[in-house]
Amino acid sequence: MNFKGKKILMFYPYGITKHYGYYIQKELESRGAIVYAFDERPSQSSMTKIIIRLMKKKLPQIFISYLKKVIGQVDTDSIDYLIVLRGEAFTPMSLTYLRKKLPKAYFILYLWDILKATNVSECFNYFDKVLSFDEEDAKSHFGVHFRPTFFLPIFETISLQKGTKYDISYVATMDRVRYPILCSIKNNIYNDCKLNMHLYVVSKILYYRNKFISFGKFGKQIKPQYNALNLSQIAELTKQSRCVLDISYPDQVGLSMRVYEALAAHRKYITTNEYVKKCDFYCPENILVINRDNPYIPQEFVESKYVEIPKEILQKYSLKQWVDDVFYQTDSKI
Repeated sequence: MNFKGKKILMFYPYGITKHYGYYIQKELESRGAIVYAFDERPSQSSMTKIIIRLMKKKLPQIFISYLKKVIGQVDTDSIDYLIVLRGEAFTPMSLTYLRKKLPKAYFILYLWDILKATNVSECFNYFDKVLSFDEEDAKSHFGVHFRPTFFLPIFETISLQKGTKYDISYVATMDRVRYPILCSIKNNIYNDCKLNMHLYVVSKILYYRNKFISFGKFGKQIKPQYNALNLSQIAELTKQSRCVLDISYPDQVGLSMRVYEALAAHRKYITTNEYVKKCDFYCPENILVINRDNPYIPQEFVESKYVEIPKEILQKYSLKQWVDDVFYQTDSKI
């Protein structure tokens, strides 16, 4: 899909997952687009996140004021596309404002979190196209398209490199839902398993709150990290690992980027998400689904050989194909 001369206003998360939005922006620019990129929130401060999550409907002017600053930096009459990734801060009021300011733009919303986490379903009618990474969310909302996430090109280069340092690696934010499962895995894994877990603390306030609630157990078995890994570090850890571990939330059906990164890197994937068994790339030699309550990882799975999957299947989950699918226009609105 050619974007030569097209002008795109883009909102994406500027937090620890900023690299995903950044590489989408670069892919669009490589095809000739002029992209104006901004954070999906007015700020990454903990206070701003709390206000947006709990009070965005009661205090809509906070986000409207931010959008006015954004609009002041672009030529609104020439914007061809507006794309919002995640979009937790957006409300019907803010989108009504943007519709007036961007009269010719095609509005796209892509959700890479479950709806329960973002609470943006009331905004769907303001977009020309809405897509979700979660098939159940897409099925339960008329007009929402299902489109899985993607892997970045850096992970394909890993597949050409040999040698590993770890048997299993895990990278994610530290929270009360996944932490007990990780502790159970650590305590019951087979002897001599080289396990690397990087649990990043997003908020020290929440960390110590959880520690207090758990009577000091939270963060005791697995040491918390206060520095998030950047893309290069995540790719390097993936390269050094035989298997990538991923713990999904109980209500989540959609697969995270981790599975596609593992596929691109020719690494095995271990998950609690049963949905992966329905996917066209599923192969029991490469992918292990574990029970949340009693997670068991056989040594033979970790140490057995990776089975190649067809290249045409892998490329369906590339960033290039994701851009083509997301920006493909249909005539009908939601």
